[in-house]
Amino acid sequence: MPRSLNLPNFLTLLRVALIPLFVGVYDRESAAKRLIATAIFLAAASTDLLDGYLARRRSEVTKVGKLFDPLADKLLVVSALILLIDQRAVPPWLAILLVGRELAVTGLRAVAAAEAIILPAESGGKYKTVAQIVAILFLLVESPVRPSLFHRIGWFFLILATLFSLSSAIQYFTNFLHRINLRQDKDG
Repeated sequence: MPRSLNLPNFLTLLRVALIPLFVGVYDRESAAKRLIATAIFLAAASTDLLDGYLARRRSEVTKVGKLFDPLADKLLVVSALILLIDQRAVPPWLAILLVGRELAVTGLRAVAAAEAIILPAESGGKYKTVAQIVAILFLLVESPVRPSLFHRIGWFFLILATLFSLSSAIQYFTNFLHRINLRQDKDG
């Protein structure tokens, strides 16, 4: 079996496959469907923890996994943010800010890779992901008619995720600029 068709990469593909199911089941007017969709989202998000753990533990880290794992994460979160905009649980400007950060960091990492610079995952980015997942879980089950404690908890974690998101973006850009400057000093 090729290294790229390993269990961690299968879990990443499963995460992507669960996204249409999650979106298709979600119905803001039905508490039961919101709970089912939330369970699907949780299952998909859980594969992110499991695939990374297995890849490292089994020494099955691949280039395919390094490319598709973060992409699968972004697709899952963006899909949930779109549903939460429709539910009016997340304002469009905040979703655009979060998605814009993802695009900027992904673009930066592509530029860095073209320059043979590896930008490893920053701890702030990992905290951001956890805070986003927790926020989304609470906001998905929230009733659009009667906001509750879930809404406040979801918003707390969403604000936390936004702060981690901006902070980690600054870390990525600072790290990249530092490495470019070191290279120029070395070459010059």
